[in-house]
Amino acid sequence: MKVNFDKQLVSLDGEVILDTKGNPAVLRGVAIDALLAVFGDEQNLAGEEKLKRYIVAEKVYKHEDDLTVEELVLLKKLIGKAYNPLIVGQAWKIIEEGEDGLKK
Repeated sequence: MKVNFDKQLVSLDGEVILDTKGNPAVLRGVAIDALLAVFGDEQNLAGEEKLKRYIVAEKVYKHEDDLTVEELVLLKKLIGKAYNPLIVGQAWKIIEEGEDGLKK
């Protein structure tokens, strides 16, 4: 399913959220950061799982925005672990919009 990873994230009042470099935060950056993170409860994460996450992160980075359902489930799970409700809510909505949300 295609996802609009270039969609900007906003605060509840509609202001664009900035990333750590001062640029508008977009789903692509959020997704890559979540996929490449290792969380406190994952200290013994298997190499195979790390490879799977890396491959999905690489696809998102290279603008290969057509992900499998399995990859999207993984992405949502990791964004849910990595971020606060403001980011998670928007990210999940964008992911669930699929092609309908593409480039809007």
